[in-house]
Amino acid sequence: SGNLYITDSTSGGRLSRLTPKADWQAWLGFSNPGGIAVEASGNVLVADTGHHAVVRVTPAGEAMIAAGSGNAGFGGDRGPATGD
Repeated sequence: SGNLYITDSTSGGRLSRLTPKADWQAWLGFSNPGGIAVEASGNVLVADTGHHAVVRVTPAGEAMIAAGSGNAGFGGDRGPATGD
């Protein structure tokens, strides 16, 4: 869709979106956001490393945990992505 997404870990943990029409939107509350990926549906996945989770942000701006439990560490394979 031509959107540009930017993570910023130095300004309070933010994901920003800039549309082709120069509309700017930001979501706060991340802790050291890192890598991002955009799904075909338009959802954005953010590696929220400080919160030990992957967060999915919908095009409407709704955020939810996609993977991780918020606890540091490794819980093994074959379990749910939202588990430890």
